[in-house]
Amino acid sequence: MSKSNDVYRFIIRYKIAHQGNSPSFEEIMEGCQISSKSVVSDILESLQDAGLLKQDGVKNIEIKNGKWILEEA
Repeated sequence: MSKSNDVYRFIIRYKIAHQGNSPSFEEIMEGCQISSKSVVSDILESLQDAGLLKQDGVKNIEIKNGKWILEEA
């Protein structure tokens, strides 16, 4: 599983568990074993470019289509 997919799935799980609130960069780093904020930023940018999410500010991540449901592969 790619790191981008790990981050995407982590964000969905986090939003489910926290009434729609978004995780911080630090929480994403810890939850996905990422060593730097710049890597998190790059991954979020690639997920945004892929149309999977929209980031508005530091701690506001919107999942496109509004679904916070993990689809099993």
